Amino acid sequence: MSPERILWIVLLGVNSLQDMRKREICLKFTLLAAVLGTVWQLVGKNTDPRALASGLIPGLFCLISSLISRGQMGAGDGLVVCTGGICLGFGECLWTLCLALLAVSAAGIVIKTRKRGVRELPFIPFLLAAYLAERIGWFL
Repeated sequence: MSPERILWIVLLGVNSLQDMRKREICLKFTLLAAVLGTVWQLVGKNTDPRALASGLIPGLFCLISSLISRGQMGAGDGLVVCTGGICLGFGECLWTLCLALLAVSAAGIVIKTRKRGVRELPFIPFLLAAYLAERIGWFL
């Protein structure tokens, strides 16, 4: 497994625990992972900067969604997805995001039909599950 994929899995693991416990991400670790991913992509893999920048699009979509929804989707989720775009590239990051959005939507529907009241779901664990499912090949 490549270093950027390992970094992404570790980032998702750390932030999943943090998101489930405190409903926030570990900002310093996320920014460090973004910097390490960027350096690795530009220096280690000689990635075209335009391709690297295009990987940020899914995360920017999440950040804009956070602004529009007034924080219903956390800005931290968008930062983590931006880091995923740096590590994985546009296509794989977008696919992972779509799978995670489907999974969290399904979980939300199940929770809503069984319980009354509003309940927030941490999003990063769904990103981790979606990425691991994708890597294992469940969605091929």
